[in-house]
Amino acid sequence: MSKTLAILDLRTHVIEWVREDDGNVTYIEKWSGEEDHIVVELGNVSDDEVIEDLVKRLNDELKIPKPILGQIKAKIKQCKLPIVMKLVEQGMSNVIECKGSKGNFQVVIKYQIV
Repeated sequence: MSKTLAILDLRTHVIEWVREDDGNVTYIEKWSGEEDHIVVELGNVSDDEVIEDLVKRLNDELKIPKPILGQIKAKIKQCKLPIVMKLVEQGMSNVIECKGSKGNFQVVIKYQIV
């Protein structure tokens, strides 16, 4: 039976990493309002490699500074897979709500007009 390792919900699209019965991991990207989706076989990768890919995709979308990415990666490892990360708009900030099997955390991104 396949097992979801991580879900990254970025409002416009959702990315999911699934470990299949044979141990291989599949990356699935679904765009809201679209029938088609991207499916990529990643092969037999470790949980750490899934976390690396998750953090890379998060950075590709949100352009987060490297020191913060390192802290996010450390928190994901601490909270353990499976994890669900959801981007939520809250006024002048975005919040990434993260719920792992061993804990939860939030990343708050604030915007300011000067």
